[in-house]
Amino acid sequence: MSLKDHRDSPEYIKSDHIYSITGYVNWPVTVFNFSMSPFMIGLFGKHEINNALFDTLRDRRIKDRDWKADYYELPQQIRHCHMLFISGITGEELKNLIQYISKKKILTVGDNIDNFCQSGGMVNLSGTHPDYRYEINLNAIQNAGLTVQEEFLIMATLIE
Repeated sequence: MSLKDHRDSPEYIKSDHIYSITGYVNWPVTVFNFSMSPFMIGLFGKHEINNALFDTLRDRRIKDRDWKADYYELPQQIRHCHMLFISGITGEELKNLIQYISKKKILTVGDNIDNFCQSGGMVNLSGTHPDYRYEINLNAIQNAGLTVQEEFLIMATLIE
């Protein structure tokens, strides 16, 4: 596979979307412990995106911060992250996860998960490669104390 083909794979396209989403969402300053605290990305569930995400973000900063990624297998392991990318989980696992993190200021991003936004998730990357779309649950985003730019809402399907 050539480098171009590699970069056009679903994992790389999703990684680009993850990075793009961070540009449209604003977190309160209080979610960062220090002025130099990194932007934390959590990865939850079964996914193939690890290498692509690290390659995509290698020389980039998020919200003028360095970034780090953590992997979680259980909701109780989630201590501190700003964005949680969720993939390959069941409806029951999603329900438990959303319930556990509902009081935290964590942007939840689903990887084409059925009824993700209807279940309380915030942004679902839906559709098929390479034509992914965004579904957004604006109420869930606002309830977490996050704000989203109007441009992002225009590009998305709003789900309640």
